[in-house]
Amino acid sequence: MRIVLLLALIALSGCGDQRPGLDPAFQPYAERFIQDAAQNNKTIALESLSIQFMDTANLTQTGISFGNCTNGTVSILKSYWDATSEAGREAILYHELGHCALHRPHLGGFNEQLQIPLSVMVSDSSMVDFYWQSNRAYYIQELFTQN
Repeated sequence: MRIVLLLALIALSGCGDQRPGLDPAFQPYAERFIQDAAQNNKTIALESLSIQFMDTANLTQTGISFGNCTNGTVSILKSYWDATSEAGREAILYHELGHCALHRPHLGGFNEQLQIPLSVMVSDSSMVDFYWQSNRAYYIQELFTQN
């Protein structure tokens, strides 16, 4: 397991070279995603994914989408990324990688005990941004241990 994690990190960071399809702004978050997955006994390979910025928000049935995962490409709205907090950046990228790398669908619901959205995979991931920093451990465990 540690060898797989080490090889994945080397592939992402290798001698200052950027992996094709990975905007440099996302690299530390992608590395953290792989590390968090490994700590939850998941082996994640992001080499086949592209992670990039998009200039225009997508309109969906539920509102405006700040990010999406389509055909192995994660796209994050550049203006949202620039305006949100560090925790918000991590939350939205983990949400989209939840779709692309873990094949998780949107998940509604509320954790009554903690009084927070049930999952980072909630359809309005911007709602999770507010709760992410103080509940990061909960969201990481839920993301990588639920099917």
